[in-house]
Amino acid sequence: MKHYIAVDIGASSGRAILANIDNNRIKTQEINRFANGFTTQNQQEVWDVDYLFEEIIVSLKKAKAMGITECYLSIDTWGVDYLFLDHKGKRLQNAVSYRDSRTDTTMDKLFKDVSKYDIFQKTGIQFLTFNTIYQLFEETHALKGQAHDILLIPDYLNYLLTNEKRNEITNLSTTQLLSVNDHSLDEELLTSIGIDKE
Repeated sequence: MKHYIAVDIGASSGRAILANIDNNRIKTQEINRFANGFTTQNQQEVWDVDYLFEEIIVSLKKAKAMGITECYLSIDTWGVDYLFLDHKGKRLQNAVSYRDSRTDTTMDKLFKDVSKYDIFQKTGIQFLTFNTIYQLFEETHALKGQAHDILLIPDYLNYLLTNEKRNEITNLSTTQLLSVNDHSLDEELLTSIGIDKE
């Protein structure tokens, strides 16, 4: 029998659900539930991604205790938030929460370089102050210069499990950087916020 585990993490809680297909019916069972939330560090609201990863491991251990030795695993979280990694794959900063106030006035700053019309034509994404494009705009040049990779939160958690660095496209669609025309990251928008496409 194949086993599937879905880890769904939201802004206030997370859970791991085990699913099996039995007689053409999907059966689900919650195997772990845990709290989530951001804390204030260095005057920023940040997520504790180490804790979230620990809870994913706890979930897998609980599955193993149930006799499951192989499974398919997926991880889903909220969108827009990310982490910078250096060339060795080491995390460079805390995961700042989209609820942090650092981007409250960022849109107007960016609209001086790229028009609101152009951004919407390129991405089709609703204008929200916490979109990734505005968060990245506010990062320091020094931090951007050190970064080798940027991974969104669920993709970072997958990276910790697999050592594979990939941004899944539906996660990328929350960034307001993904082109609706060719489903690639828009180079002009990336340039406007000081990020190299590579």
